[in-house]
Amino acid sequence: MTITGPSRERHLQTTRRRLEVQGFLGMSDAELVAVGRWMRFTPSCNLALTVAATATASVWLLAGVAVIMAVGALAPAHPFDVLYNTLIRRVTGTDPLPSSGARRKITFAVGAFWLSATAALFASGHRSAGYVLGFLMALLILPLATVQLCVLSETMVRLIGPPRQVSEPPPPPAR
Repeated sequence: MTITGPSRERHLQTTRRRLEVQGFLGMSDAELVAVGRWMRFTPSCNLALTVAATATASVWLLAGVAVIMAVGALAPAHPFDVLYNTLIRRVTGTDPLPSSGARRKITFAVGAFWLSATAALFASGHRSAGYVLGFLMALLILPLATVQLCVLSETMVRLIGPPRQVSEPPPPPAR
């Protein structure tokens, strides 16, 4: 489906804002159109694994997803971004995903901690709490995987302000 006219502009503005909140700054309209929908690939993979791991109360799968999230927080790119950039985009003929910024890495770090805690709850026999924490995490990932709305990034904007481009000079000192 191709969006045209004023609806296209609103869609691009919404997509741009939601990606900028996550730290993806300075993308052109052409870049947004080229990779915008593929920016949901990594959250979709994380969502599917989180739901599967929580539904089955699998400590090992939850721990595995937590490790994947931790790698995403510490490495230059999330493992699912690497999968997309090295394999999937070659098949789809699409552009590579941009590098993760600090905001996205913070989100992955929170996810790693959250999923580790969920795994620990299941491992210690606290199944009800594990289900609550695991499915709550899935509910937080769902808007990111579907409409690129990152709840944690939106919360960070309200608490500490929007991300800034590295190339921008710092604001002048207050008088």
